Parts: sequence; C-alpha cells; structure tokens
Amino acid sequence: MMKFKILSKILSFSEIPAWSEKSGKTVLLLRHSIRESIAAQAPEASASVHLTPEGIALAYRCGQLLAPLKSAAFKASPTTRTRETAEQLQLGGNLGNSPIEECKEISDIILFQDIETPKRLLLSNKVPEALHQYYSTGEAEGFYPLSQIAERIFRYLTETDFAASCNILLTHDLVIVSLLKGLNVYPFTLDDWCGFIQGAALFQDPEDGVWTVAYTVPDTDHREIARLFV
Repeated sequence: MMKFKILSKILSFSEIPAWSEKSGKTVLLLRHSIRESIAAQAPEASASVHLTPEGIALAYRCGQLLAPLKSAAFKASPTTRTRETAEQLQLGGNLGNSPIEECKEISDIILFQDIETPKRLLLSNKVPEALHQYYSTGEAEGFYPLSQIAERIFRYLTETDFAASCNILLTHDLVIVSLLKGLNVYPFTLDDWCGFIQGAALFQDPEDGVWTVAYTVPDTDHREIARLFV
C-alpha cells in the first residue's frame, strides 16, 4: 500500500529549495521545456525534436530558480528535448556537472500496453479522444490502467536508491499528468493541461520516511498551460 501525503497548494520553483532542505530526499519529475513543433512530424521522429531558443532560455531561467539547491543529479527520458532541458537546468542553476543519465522508466511509452498504440492514435487523429477517456475514466484501449501507471511511477520515484539527496528527472506531459491525476494530487483535464517545465515535487520526511507529493510550476502567479501536440 502506497503511503504519502498530498500538499494541497501548488508550489513555485522558488519554494522547492526550502522544502528540500528539511527533507531527507527530494525528487522532481518535470516536463521538458518548449520544443519544436511535432504536429507535422512522423511519430517515429518525435524523439529527436529539439528545444526552441525560447525553450532553452526558459529551462535556463528555471535552473536559476532552483539554484539554492546547490547540487542535483539529473536523469532524462530517451529524447533530445528532455536531455537538452536537463542540460539547461543544470547550467542555469549551477547544479553541478554530473552526467545526465538516460532513464527509460520515465518515458511516456510506459503508459501503453502496445508500443504501436501512440503511433496508431496519432495517425488516426484520435489522441484527444483517447486521452479524455483515459483521464476521465482511468481506462482506454491500449493503455495500462491509470491507477496502475500512477503507482508504478510513484514506486519508481520513491523506492529507487538514488545516490543524490536531490534528483531532477525530465520527462513528458503524459507521465506528469498520469502521476498527479492518478494520485489525486491535481485534477488535470484536456482544458487544464500540463505546461512546459512543470510537474511533481516529492519530499521524504527524514524521520518517518513518508513522502509528500505536490504539483509544482515555475511561478504559481503565472502558471502556463500548454496545448496537446503543438
């Protein structure tokens, strides 16, 4: 049985260092920054899409907000845009120069029973329909149940023996929404979607080991919402 607390308010990045300082371990699971359009890309080409200049600048500024963390270990899903985001966060925050590890466990492919499902949905133009059903009911054809995915992601983030006390993992919107929606941390809908460089912040109590989970964005006063597959 998963045991965790939900922080009801959304955290700004500037609040994360203070929470991290009093925690035994911190894990941030964040979406990549603004990327080139994938709307006209073939599905198999999306992994190599780069950040835009605006996306690079945003990731660097977000790194500056996290600079009081002093150091962090970075992981990224196997895509160009997540790795580039990790690099800019690391540079902007002067958060050390440890290698950025590739992490398949936070790829959005983990949501699907068949790796052909995303391609099929994209080619048939049924992505919004399928995601609406998935996040409304917890079930959709070709997807693992939402509750199962949320638990899988949560267990990976909290049971992995990360060497560092602060860990920043770069992933994708489907993974972020599945975790936070599946754990009832934030009630995402397709009209209230996950923006770039926002996600989940997890803090472990150093005494009882219980994790607190929060939705985090760069600035709660100016929360950005992104559209699907722009």
